Amino acid sequence: MIATKGIPILLVVGLALASPAARAQSDPDLVGLFMEGCLPYVGNTAALRQWVTQTGLQPLNHEGQAAFLPGGNGVAYDASTQRARFVLLSGNDGTCSAVAEQAGRARVAAELESAFREAGIGFTMASDTPDPQERQILHRQYRASAGGRNWQVVVSGPDSGAQPIMITASEEPPPTNPQAPR
Repeated sequence: MIATKGIPILLVVGLALASPAARAQSDPDLVGLFMEGCLPYVGNTAALRQWVTQTGLQPLNHEGQAAFLPGGNGVAYDASTQRARFVLLSGNDGTCSAVAEQAGRARVAAELESAFREAGIGFTMASDTPDPQERQILHRQYRASAGGRNWQVVVSGPDSGAQPIMITASEEPPPTNPQAPR
């Protein structure tokens, strides 16, 4: 899974600070990037990278790759718009993350829940806990499903103000029913 700790590295990479108007727009834009660029391709790295190529996203430079994906376990793409800075992370393990330089974690979670409902994706919030190593970063974990697919989705970032925020998805196996006849 793509690591969700160390999100403030976005600022170290040299991304410009967004204006207040851009921050207000980045919450739905981050969720839109995640819903369009990540969720359909979780578990299918080749299809995700084909989509990235078709949409014209470019890989970050070497320093950006190293900052977002230490150990080279995937590819980081610049998905920035004129309004805000975004990165799309394609993990070699089939995970996908959308990262905003500045967004509000609570607003992103609310936008994500709304997008799930609009797309007919069932979901439950499984937990909302601090990162064990970086206590200022919180992880809101969802279990989501639609069309026979199951995902674990995590919204990560500090809970105050406009901060770097990441939404990560990984595939989950279908739930087993121990009482089902064999």
